[in-house]
Amino acid sequence: MVLPNPKPSLAMNWILVASLLALAYLTSIAGRFSDSRPLQNAWQWFALVLTSRFVFALFRVGNLRDAHDLALVEIWSDGIEALLLGFSIFSLARLIPAGGPRSDQPPPPPVS
Repeated sequence: MVLPNPKPSLAMNWILVASLLALAYLTSIAGRFSDSRPLQNAWQWFALVLTSRFVFALFRVGNLRDAHDLALVEIWSDGIEALLLGFSIFSLARLIPAGGPRSDQPPPPPVS
């Protein structure tokens, strides 16, 4: 009996790498944002993605003998991972000001 490959999909790995690079870049320019709490939340959600990968890897090891259970673990693993990554990306939306970019300087007077 051939067991399914318990490795995560390659596409999700690239999405995680892109998210990690984006979070690292946004953290490096965090001084430009008025509130850094959304970045902290995004990092916490991203850490939960990696934690869920570890936990589901433990579940995979426990279910190697039964292909049906292993397939169920894969489905839940992919779903939870995508959900947590979505929460991480969604929490970054609060970095964008509601009314567009703001400036402390008043607008220039109209030209007549």
